[in-house]
Amino acid sequence: SDSYDADQLDEEIRNMLLPLLNLNEDDYTDFAASVSSMMVQSYGIAIVKPAEGKQQAVFDALDAYVQGQMQSMEHYLEDQYQIAAAAHVSTAPTGEVILVCCEDPETVLSAIKTALAA
Repeated sequence: SDSYDADQLDEEIRNMLLPLLNLNEDDYTDFAASVSSMMVQSYGIAIVKPAEGKQQAVFDALDAYVQGQMQSMEHYLEDQYQIAAAAHVSTAPTGEVILVCCEDPETVLSAIKTALAA
């Protein structure tokens, strides 16, 4: 049996990820995310289901995350800056706001949108 409580783990993840992604508790109804905690890597993928009327707030929060990544990498790691600069924040036809900040973002974004539409 698992020695940890899944809710506890979820809460820890939320407590860590929400500030990183600039999200507030009431901005979303559901989200999944993977973000590098290493300062030397531009990597973040998030799929956020906005709460009613919060789509723009979520979009802006994820966009601010990308801007922050670009600023922190700009004079520091050129290759990671390029990844951040190529990042996409977009809204799926199904309503989720998607952040893709990684290598080959178009492919990843396309795969996520396909999965969401399935």
